Amino acid sequence: MHQHLTAVARDLGISAASASVHARTLRAAGLITTRRDGKQVRHLCTPLGARLLSERAP
Repeated sequence: MHQHLTAVARDLGISAASASVHARTLRAAGLITTRRDGKQVRHLCTPLGARLLSERAP
């Protein structure tokens, strides 16, 4: 599922600017991909990102 950056920021309780910085870092690490949809940008967890999220420490 793709998420708009503003929705991610709202869900996390952070500013859109801060979410953008985090998204850039996650993208550079290969944990998310980014896709432009008209004027909006959507983010999707990569298989690696999903695997890391599913392997949380007990």
